[in-house]
Amino acid sequence: DDKEVTTKIGLEWRPNDQLLVRTSLSEGFRTPSITRMFQPRSNSAESYSDPCENYGSNPSASATLKANCAADGLAGDFSPLTDQAGAWVGGNPDLGPEKSESLSIGVVYSPNFIEGFSVTLDYYDLEITDVIGSLGMGTIATECYNSENFSSPMCDQIKGPAAYGEQGGPRRNGLGNLSGVDLSTQNLGFFNASGIDFNFNYKMDIAAGNLDFNLEGTRALKLDHLEAEGLETTELAGYFG
Repeated sequence: DDKEVTTKIGLEWRPNDQLLVRTSLSEGFRTPSITRMFQPRSNSAESYSDPCENYGSNPSASATLKANCAADGLAGDFSPLTDQAGAWVGGNPDLGPEKSESLSIGVVYSPNFIEGFSVTLDYYDLEITDVIGSLGMGTIATECYNSENFSSPMCDQIKGPAAYGEQGGPRRNGLGNLSGVDLSTQNLGFFNASGIDFNFNYKMDIAAGNLDFNLEGTRALKLDHLEAEGLETTELAGYFG
């Protein structure tokens, strides 16, 4: 049986009673759930927007897209009868764990001249690889047909009508829809994140009790996501959604 071993190293240094400096370097992993691995694979009619629809008169269609659509035997005014592709969804018994590496460096400062006050600052840098997830039907279709000679790794997810029990060409059935698209769970891309966590805390005694003021938050410096190999990395820092 394969075994996963993770390590963590941490150091703390207190030069005086007001200041603590700390750092840690660690590895981690997250195993896939039973559902992610062993959910039965089933056929599904997945809705999508076909990149080849009316490609001949589409001013935004690239030469590569037009060539690929034509290579699949589609006319320039092609309009699919349905907006659904034949696909498989479900678990994947060959899934591996997500893996991570993280670094943090921080300080805790509690000045003697302000009783009850402390400030904490921590810098973190985190990378998660082999992220567990599944690809979207639209992503696969768009990336595949916009790659020269169907060279995108996304095209490997389209197994074709023969694998799906249908008649047709290498990627499309007799109706012109994509067929045999693998949307099962996989180990895909990565997340890279770095930033600064901060915490300001002030406690003061009042009457028969105490009052506690606290401000904490995070300043994201980097948050990059690669959905899967062959796609472009998305920079998410500074956005919300």
